[in-house]
Amino acid sequence: MSRQTVYRWLRRFEEEGEAGLEDRSSRPRRCPARLPAEAENRIAADRLTEREGPHLMAGRLGIPRSTIYAVPARRGLSRLAALDRTTGVPIRYVRDCPGELVHIDIKTLGRVPDGGGWRIHERANAGPRQGVGYEYIHSMIDDHSRFAYTEALDSQNAAACAGFLLRAAQAFAVRGYRIEQVMTDNAWAYKHPYTSNQQRRQALPGFIEYYNHQRPHSSLEGQTPNTELVNHLCGKDT
Repeated sequence: MSRQTVYRWLRRFEEEGEAGLEDRSSRPRRCPARLPAEAENRIAADRLTEREGPHLMAGRLGIPRSTIYAVPARRGLSRLAALDRTTGVPIRYVRDCPGELVHIDIKTLGRVPDGGGWRIHERANAGPRQGVGYEYIHSMIDDHSRFAYTEALDSQNAAACAGFLLRAAQAFAVRGYRIEQVMTDNAWAYKHPYTSNQQRRQALPGFIEYYNHQRPHSSLEGQTPNTELVNHLCGKDT
């Protein structure tokens, strides 16, 4: 390192002791060229109300497009897809505790043949396709901590999905957490198949009975809807 750098570190140590040797932010103390707070607020408000990009905002606000780009990034408004379409408020799906809600998804991937596929040899030189089949990447992500558990399995049938969920729950359990709710897409392995519309209708009363009288709800402190309803009607609710 340069002599000037050595002298700077020695001066910090002499003035502050070991605390002076800690890493410091390289962010400048003053930014004379930065937009005033009032101008930034105008840009942020326009972004939320008009929901348009900097190229359109520039003409409306009279501010260069290159200047506008930095403001939504600092305010967390750079991606319109992350905002609620109606209110413009940033969407944050974060539960309070690990295990409260986990998300499960399955990604289907073609197997890589021995020696590599077309990405290695290019399509023209890859030769005839080999029937190596597919594998299924089962992934679970915790809504609170974003802890991920993933397995590459040979199937996505009901047995494979059930086994994956049990092992994922065990991975959480050894860390001291219990999975309470699972959110997944409409993958057929996670749906109950019906052979007719009448069969589905016949199953509905049983589900409602379970939902109202047996299923505990975290929003009701573990009580069932029927229990909560009875307590209200009887004046037992405190």
